[in-house]
Amino acid sequence: MREILLTIKSRQQPDILSWLEPETVEITSRGKFLQEEDGYTIVYAGCEGSKCLTTLKFGRCGGEQEVITLIKKGSIIAKRGNPSALLVVKPGRQTNCLYQTKHGSLPVGILGESIHTEQNDSGGTLEYSYRIVINMAATNLNQVQMNFAF
Repeated sequence: MREILLTIKSRQQPDILSWLEPETVEITSRGKFLQEEDGYTIVYAGCEGSKCLTTLKFGRCGGEQEVITLIKKGSIIAKRGNPSALLVVKPGRQTNCLYQTKHGSLPVGILGESIHTEQNDSGGTLEYSYRIVINMAATNLNQVQMNFAF
């Protein structure tokens, strides 16, 4: 496992309320990078001082399609030990998950748009986008760009 410095830029564009400006969040975090037989894993704290731990796995599913699995664990659910979010992004496919909040579980669909990865000896880039589907309607487009350096 190698130490990395991550820069993450996330942009959310509402589909339903399209007149709203996109919301962009940028964080920098230290993390760990692991190359595994079936892909790669990045583990990092959500943001400085946060109790949220994020594990992001990416690689090819069955040697064919790129897949991203994002597991977030936060202080809200720490007592139960369950992830507060488990998202699977597959371009062109919708997966379903339960998003845990302090008020209970919210079933959401994740409609994968795209995944692009690049890696070299000094680090890499991971870009992916997806739409969140609630009540059979796409609510927003999420675009994430992660740059990491060893």
